[in-house]
Amino acid sequence: MSLDRPTDALVRFAAAIAGGRDPRMAEAARSAWQAEVPVLWGDELVLQSVLMVGYPRALSAAAQWRLATGHPPAAEPAE
Repeated sequence: MSLDRPTDALVRFAAAIAGGRDPRMAEAARSAWQAEVPVLWGDELVLQSVLMVGYPRALSAAAQWRLATGHPPAAEPAE
């Protein structure tokens, strides 16, 4: 069984965050956005990353996700 394209890209972005290298995170964030990962999915991944990899790395991931998407953080969940 294989993952759909957005889910696969999100998993790859999560792995890049765990790896902790900004260039790899940036590339994975761009790839996730190109794979049509919803902004809210990426936001949630970054938020959950705080628990797994710590605040500094999650903050770097958030910056890379914002650069890739061009979207500000969501103030409220999309309906």
